[in-house]
Amino acid sequence: MGSKLFRDAVHGYIRIPEGYCKDFVDTPEFQRLRYVEQTSMRILFPSARHDRFVHSLGTFHLGSQCCDVLESESKEVIGALKESGKWEGLRRTFEIACLLHDVGHAPFSHALEYAFEATDYPISTLLTDLASQHRAEKWDSSLNKDVDREERAKEHEIASACLVLSRFAEEIEKYGANPALAARMIMGYTYEDAQGKLFERMANVFIDLLNGEGTIDVDKLDYTVRDSWASGVSNVVPDIQRLISSLRVCQNPDKSLQLAFHKSGLSAVQQVFDARSHLFRWVFSHHKVVYGTELVQDAFDGMTKCPRNDLLARMNLKEFCHTNGKSPFLLPSDNEVFAMLRDFSREDLPGAEAAKEWFSRKHTRKPLWKSYAEYRQNKMIKKILARIRGMDATRHKVDVKIKQKLNDLKARDEWHEQLSSGSCKIIYADASARPMDPKSVYVDVGDGSPPVPYDNVFEGQAGACFDAPFFYIFVPITAKEERRKLLNDLTELVEKIF
Repeated sequence: MGSKLFRDAVHGYIRIPEGYCKDFVDTPEFQRLRYVEQTSMRILFPSARHDRFVHSLGTFHLGSQCCDVLESESKEVIGALKESGKWEGLRRTFEIACLLHDVGHAPFSHALEYAFEATDYPISTLLTDLASQHRAEKWDSSLNKDVDREERAKEHEIASACLVLSRFAEEIEKYGANPALAARMIMGYTYEDAQGKLFERMANVFIDLLNGEGTIDVDKLDYTVRDSWASGVSNVVPDIQRLISSLRVCQNPDKSLQLAFHKSGLSAVQQVFDARSHLFRWVFSHHKVVYGTELVQDAFDGMTKCPRNDLLARMNLKEFCHTNGKSPFLLPSDNEVFAMLRDFSREDLPGAEAAKEWFSRKHTRKPLWKSYAEYRQNKMIKKILARIRGMDATRHKVDVKIKQKLNDLKARDEWHEQLSSGSCKIIYADASARPMDPKSVYVDVGDGSPPVPYDNVFEGQAGACFDAPFFYIFVPITAKEERRKLLNDLTELVEKIF
């Protein structure tokens, strides 16, 4: 099979097989990703104009390189798969999953993906229906059971999996690949019962390599490097080639297979931890970025309540998926939502003020603290964190309790009138983060022993993105002068909350 070259500012030339270009890249569904921004950070970093299209190409590129390394460095397990005739199909399934992992992504990065569940036919219901059909049974009889797990995939992952199981299923099968396994890889659903089954054990390795829980995968690796480059921030630049060249498949004592990094790549592993931590602490969680996302969501919620607005209907993939792509594909791009929000901002309706504020950048609220560092040093936050350690559903409890107490302040004369009207906002800064966990990244020490968690190597010093809930409290600009008094009042409330 021939290939086509794409010039990428991050990875150089990316080589995509011509068949993949014809069947996957050169389709309306994939080309839409050119008009879906990668992040919501351009409100603060104007040069960050990269999109989900090039990120998908970059993820495929890294995934293909990982396959080459594993084929070279883990010959025993790969050799067994080759003998059974299953290696080529597994590799192609993984490569296609890398390419299509964001094909169902919502517009405006992660800001609007919750809308998939707000339609008349929630995306999780669609996935269950598709997984129950004879197509999924033919590929993977356990998929239907696994999609009902308590720890569910993100909405855009589910949407992409639905498109893989319907629109792209026949094309995927042409290459001897498995659509249901590709859907698993995109959603991060490993096989629970893989003992004694070499194919399923190796498939779990590839699932972790695309969407691993807490570990380093090709999706995280591409966007960590790409988002840093696009924003222009001075961040650590991970040595990608050294990292990938250290990839190994090792065996655990229970005979399960474990994706690990050889000890020669430890410096590159730490670079990924440092780079991703920097992004989440200083870029994605910047108060301007977080507040801008909240405004978009408020405006979107108001706009979609208008009877004449069809945006939620367009995010309903039911008809498209149940006809295997023969119905029109209506999932919107950023440009379309932008035009709708612009028109909505001229209306005198709930949510329109948020749209006006987002377009003008004349923000009406300011945060009581402006960074993670300032947040952690705040007396009120220290009291909260001291009381919630080990608490179940921590984020929900903190959110509900504090919002409840803020509403109770309506009767207090010393609070500003605008505060009393409920115009305070509590916004979580790490809502879309899946923190990397040093306990989930494994190291091959090279002496034939089982791999060990990265955290063990550095005895808890490897670091992670956030070790506690991180939120902002935004108050009206007119209340900014009373910031110290507000914080003191909130601190007193926290004493009574917990």
